[in-house]
Formats: sequence, C-alpha cells, structure tokens
Amino acid sequence: MKVQDVMTAPALCCRVDDMVDRPARAMADNDYGCAVVVDGDGRLLGILTMRDVVRAAVATGKRLDKIRVGEAMTAATHGCTTESGLAQAESIMQRWHVRRLPVTGPDGRVVGVLSLDDLARTAARAKVSRAKIDVSLAGVGATLATICEPLLREDGPKATSRRAR
Repeated sequence: MKVQDVMTAPALCCRVDDMVDRPARAMADNDYGCAVVVDGDGRLLGILTMRDVVRAAVATGKRLDKIRVGEAMTAATHGCTTESGLAQAESIMQRWHVRRLPVTGPDGRVVGVLSLDDLARTAARAKVSRAKIDVSLAGVGATLATICEPLLREDGPKATSRRAR
C-alpha cells in the first residue's frame, strides 16, 4: 500500500507571508493538526503546527494576526511522496520524531499530509479485514513511543526536535 492510498488530501496550505491567524483558524475549524507551508509553486517550505502557533504567540506576546507564518513555522521538515510505501513513511516519522509528513506528488508539489493517525486507522482496518499491509498496530504503537522520546545529540536534548509534532 502506498502513501497516496491513506493520506489526507488536499493538504491545508499557507505561505510564509500569511499571518498565523488564518491557518490557525483553518486548522481549528477543520480538525487539522498542521498546515503545510508552500512557495508560490506549491512546493514544500515547512510545516506549521498548533504547537508552533502557541509557541510563537507566547514567545512574541503578539496577537496571531500580527505574526507571520515564516516566524512560527518549522522550516526543516521531512516528507514523503505519494509513491512512498507506508513502512518507509513510518520509518521517516520514527527517525525524525514527527507525527505528520507532508506528501508531494510527482511534480514536487504538496498534495496531502500523512499522519500517524492515518497509519493507525489503516493498520486497525487491515487487522479487522485481515488485509496484508506493511504497517501494523504494534508498529504504529512503537512509532508513537519513538516519537515521544526526545531526539538526542552529543551536547544534550534537542529542544527544537518536537516542533513538528
């Protein structure tokens, strides 16, 4: 099974010059965990999570309509393509401790988001239907446990490692 079969599409997208209030409102209204930050051609630049929104508001003391997405987003994101396998995407989530991956199409434009929730629902349906897929409920649980652990580096925990969750 491929990412395109289970991802959430279309992705909620915004631009670096947008004010944070617009994507934050759209995330809240549509129960999305993130907005994908794209350039004018729809290519991935970063990701904005509700955690990013809250951190930016607290750090700056500004109203959300006074904070640009570029000030709050996580620029160094990791993604996958529509053709990626689910196990490959799950491995990326584990490696980089993220719950969501922006998904790009063959032309490099963002077309959706794959979340840990998408993987969990897919694994649960496969268990009931006995379908063979390359992710499992146990594997998704292990991925969540890995994501919850802080990324470590030689000089200590990396505080920014949890921003894209």
